[in-house]
Amino acid sequence: MNALAYIMAIASIITLMLSLILIAFTLLVGRLRNHDYINHFFYFSSFSLLITGIVLALLLILLFLIRAISFEQLQPIVTSYIEVVLPTSSVTTTLIAAFLVRPYFRKTRITNDRLMLTISRLQRKDINNKDNIISQDYYRGYVMQCALRVVPEHFAVPTVVKNAIGWVALINKKNKKNMMELHGTYSPWAYGFNYVVNVVGEESLILFFIICNNIICNNIPCNIHDNLPCDKESVLKALNSDGVTVAFPVAPSSVSPSPQLIQPWDGNLAVAFKVSDKERENLWLHVRIGGSGTFTYDKEFKLIDLIKEMCWSKNVQKQQKVKNFLKRSKA
Repeated sequence: MNALAYIMAIASIITLMLSLILIAFTLLVGRLRNHDYINHFFYFSSFSLLITGIVLALLLILLFLIRAISFEQLQPIVTSYIEVVLPTSSVTTTLIAAFLVRPYFRKTRITNDRLMLTISRLQRKDINNKDNIISQDYYRGYVMQCALRVVPEHFAVPTVVKNAIGWVALINKKNKKNMMELHGTYSPWAYGFNYVVNVVGEESLILFFIICNNIICNNIPCNIHDNLPCDKESVLKALNSDGVTVAFPVAPSSVSPSPQLIQPWDGNLAVAFKVSDKERENLWLHVRIGGSGTFTYDKEFKLIDLIKEMCWSKNVQKQQKVKNFLKRSKA
């Protein structure tokens, strides 16, 4: 029984050290968890952390059983380990694990949808001076809606998040010492333009609209021999010349003290900026998404790269649907 006690003590020490390493790793990766390429490391470490906490608790129970059966055979060092080190470390590790593995949002893709919108006041502003309103007019027509599609997960398993809300800011980093926030406010979800939603599966947060006044906003192929959609070709040409008009919906002015009571976006106001490929390194979109009891998704995107990814998204989705159809047909 003495040998078994030592084996269990050594096993619990190894498990404890592994859990401490996972804690440090999760804290480090947690700071970078919104970088898509390392997200899977965060999911793995957070899940493993909880497992090691459970294993430590089981080892603690087993060691106490060994002590009760053959207390006289235990060496003093093992006894002190059982009474002080293991209980403290087990409880601490389990509590830290419970804190670290809160639900989080994971990006699945950037979506592109063609909508007919009516915007009562479309304020066109200077990209270098947000206080300079170039014009303000009524707009009714098609837009390309760019949205960030996310799924809430817990231990890499989809979960439900209540009161999910998003925030989007456009930042001009041309002057590194004095970066200018051109726009920043709550952003509505694509579902009914609501600002606060309960996310059960996947949901899309609207990032911006591209106004279809100087581009073709449809997804038909421009060339019969090419699968490149017209909207992508048109947007790329516009980016390389005069630019495209990017509009951001603005929340109603009568904002309630409680975010849950914000009324859906009513199309009354949107601010717009003319952007081109020349501003690729300067314009960044800062996105935050949070919910009840979740980690905050916090990430910056290059605006021009986001526009290009959005243009490709529909083409990629169509190709994926064709592949899925062919797989089902073969099955």
